[in-house]
Amino acid sequence: MSLGILFITTGLKLGGAERMLQSLLVRLSNRGYRVKVCSLGEGGRVGEELIRDGIDVEYIGFRKRIGDVVKLASLGRAIRQFDPDIVQTWMYHADLVGGVTAKLSSRAPVLWAVRQSDLDRRQSKRLTRWVVTLNVWLSRWVPSQVVYCAEYASRVHRDLGYRSTLGQVIHNGCDTEVFYQHKAGGQTIRRQLGLDDAVPVVGHAGRWDPQKDYPTLISAIRHISRSVPDAVFLLVGPDIDTSNSKLMQLIGTSGTSNIYLMGPSECMADFYSALDCLVVSSAYGEGFPNVAAEAMACEVLCVATDVGDSAEILGNTGHIVPIRSPRKLADAALDVLAMESGQRARKGALARAHVTERFSLDRMVDTYERLYLNMARKGQH
Repeated sequence: MSLGILFITTGLKLGGAERMLQSLLVRLSNRGYRVKVCSLGEGGRVGEELIRDGIDVEYIGFRKRIGDVVKLASLGRAIRQFDPDIVQTWMYHADLVGGVTAKLSSRAPVLWAVRQSDLDRRQSKRLTRWVVTLNVWLSRWVPSQVVYCAEYASRVHRDLGYRSTLGQVIHNGCDTEVFYQHKAGGQTIRRQLGLDDAVPVVGHAGRWDPQKDYPTLISAIRHISRSVPDAVFLLVGPDIDTSNSKLMQLIGTSGTSNIYLMGPSECMADFYSALDCLVVSSAYGEGFPNVAAEAMACEVLCVATDVGDSAEILGNTGHIVPIRSPRKLADAALDVLAMESGQRARKGALARAHVTERFSLDRMVDTYERLYLNMARKGQH
């Protein structure tokens, strides 16, 4: 009988951590493993896509309310019915709720997955901070292993008090068969916006969240526009559209008019291929910024703030700047835009080679697979 791996995640809406879980589930299923995912929350785009891919998905409907504790009985029942060899939880709340429930409902080893690095006390939700505090204590009892998506995340959580002997870093993986330079797709996006190939285009990809630090991004865009007036800025992600009143107010006060808000993208490789430069402006919380690796796989140069493992992802192909430094972020992007097109293309090819060698999806899945097989053989609790 094939190894059974039950995943418990906080939610299955559109996001980087959810996309990485999706990739892992599909690849493991294709390799013959028996997999299922229980989402504590309700459905979303990633959940819908998993179901279409034939993955067993169950929604628990937990909404972080006291009264919802009775729904944990449904999670315990799902765990017992699946009878897993491994339980892999995904993100803080699932590590707590799913981890404890799995520990009480099954003899399978529990593995936590930490997807963030640091928490900003001014911006992070109080409930999330409480969950992390509880997880520090529970890390001595619940997990047989804690998997971090970044070296920086591992260091931060060990310093917080997570049991240090359990940690393993498995970097996120980029599917380079999906993310490669789509010249035709990139040109189509430019034509739809009335932009020719000579127009400098800077992009940003990320949901509307304090972690992404949109104030710094918009301020950096203002600085870039002053130096390169014909530059255009494409922003994609959930809630990144004109219905977002706070974002529209932020843009309005900046006095910058050449920003296109495109909402979620149906094909991120096309989006990246329309760019001359991708900017990552995050201020905290990022462990492994997937968008940087994806853009690099599409041969697009990146400039990023020094969060998580961004410096390791970019290597010597991009620019790393301090967080909340719009002027330095803008200057780094201007350096990329000032490159001769041939030089930018050569460095873009090096960026793709770096991601292919260090951060491929196959490499990530292989590492998880070895870990699961090792845990199953040991039969740890």
